[in-house]
Amino acid sequence: MPVVPSVSEFISAARTICGAEHVAMDEKSETHCTSGVQRHVVATIFPRNAEEISALLSSAREHHVPVSPVSTGRNWGYGGDAPVTENAVILNLSRLNRISDYDPVLGVVTVEPGVTQGQLSEFLKKNGNKFACFVTGSSPECSLVGNALERGYGANPPTDHYAAVMSLSAIMPDGSVYQPLMSELGAGQADRLYRWGIGPYLDGLFSQSGLGVVVGMTLMLAPQPEETAMVFFASAPEVSLADLVDMIRDIRMSSSDCLISMKILNQLYLTALAGLHLDEGQEKSAENFAALGRKNHMPAYKVVGMLSGTPRQIKATLKDMRRVTRRYKGRFLSLTQKQTGLLQTLIGLPLVSSVVPKGLQEQLRILERSYDLIRGIPSEKMLELAYWKRGHREGERGLHPARDGCGLLWMPFIVPNKGEVTETLHHEIAAQIWAAGLEPLMGLTHLNQASSVMLYGLIYEPENYEEHIKPLHEKITACVRRSGLMAYRLHVDEIATLPKDNTAQRITRAVKTEFDPEDIVGRGRFN
Repeated sequence: MPVVPSVSEFISAARTICGAEHVAMDEKSETHCTSGVQRHVVATIFPRNAEEISALLSSAREHHVPVSPVSTGRNWGYGGDAPVTENAVILNLSRLNRISDYDPVLGVVTVEPGVTQGQLSEFLKKNGNKFACFVTGSSPECSLVGNALERGYGANPPTDHYAAVMSLSAIMPDGSVYQPLMSELGAGQADRLYRWGIGPYLDGLFSQSGLGVVVGMTLMLAPQPEETAMVFFASAPEVSLADLVDMIRDIRMSSSDCLISMKILNQLYLTALAGLHLDEGQEKSAENFAALGRKNHMPAYKVVGMLSGTPRQIKATLKDMRRVTRRYKGRFLSLTQKQTGLLQTLIGLPLVSSVVPKGLQEQLRILERSYDLIRGIPSEKMLELAYWKRGHREGERGLHPARDGCGLLWMPFIVPNKGEVTETLHHEIAAQIWAAGLEPLMGLTHLNQASSVMLYGLIYEPENYEEHIKPLHEKITACVRRSGLMAYRLHVDEIATLPKDNTAQRITRAVKTEFDPEDIVGRGRFN
């Protein structure tokens, strides 16, 4: 017979372990997700250290209560801090926010899961600004550990955030402590410097899983660049998405490592980033949005590249990029950070400002934030995308789209860098989104010479999720799967419906069962 959880006893124990003020029943917790997904959450507990986490897990096992660990809970667009299954208790690790063992010579640092992008960025700035925090375009309040474990990517080196993970430690559901074998054998210094360790690589088991509660992570940071630059290619109307995909693949093949990021943004994505809207009463059609884009000098597609390195490296890379882009019709522009600042000052003059389109002015402001990202300074600017339809009132405290009632869901599909394949898939997805009465905001981020992430953002009223957005998401996902492709990062509802009868899941369950036979921690996450 199934065991009935003793929830009240567990909550009572949690109050004793962490203090009553650090146990919030669900009605007192912030909204969990921007997507509108519904989960009944019993409570949110905020432990302060590994000892409290170990005691909480012991109590959860005793009382058969499932717990769902999150770092700061700001996994916007993928489920926030909503658990995969119902009736779980959230373990919010935001109070574990220590930065330790920073080596200012090697650029290696150990952080707890509550350490945010903003916190580490400020720490590094105060300690010589020699190394840069890796950042995403999300809030400065987002966790570094959480994003790395979700295998997120960003705008500055290392763009693959899990690639920065040298070592991690975790509390297992049975109370034991995991650390890599090198550390167990007393070679903690080597463990912090060499991610693969010895023997089977086990750290990866904690990525996108519910195997344990990660409480520490050692990261290797990239040095602050000597110079930064941005490049733009605004395509002519006759240049297709397929052309641009092939173009950036050719650029990557011939460029140096100082080209750290390349993106293709469609006109709708640029429109939303600039905060532009159709006139009241206008039909929300592809034709009207295209006219709005043209009015604000926005091309059908824009390629954006980010470079960092020495002046000589950047100069050589720009030469290679110009050579490739000459084969395509459009405008190529490169700007250093200093040049952008001068241009922003010029456009800020009253006489100049009055004749420069609002869309162009907003794009320059976004550009300034982009240089911050390259140097490891997080910004809320890109997060404003979630507020495109709702708006954000001046004076509100920070950006928290779940709290503020924004509806946002991300769909990040891995696609091959083959123009015709990518364009065909894009047209299929865009048609389905338009048919659902939404706008297909698309940004394609180049990962390597072979693949990119084609990311779609759905912006809507969150109360429409169950009836309209979830079926649309499932329909698009099925379309992509028929092409042999898939998202690299899943919404909690997708995780909940994954098949369980494959070898990969059986291996995961076997490991999970050894340490967590009742599936108490992260129930339902890929097992």
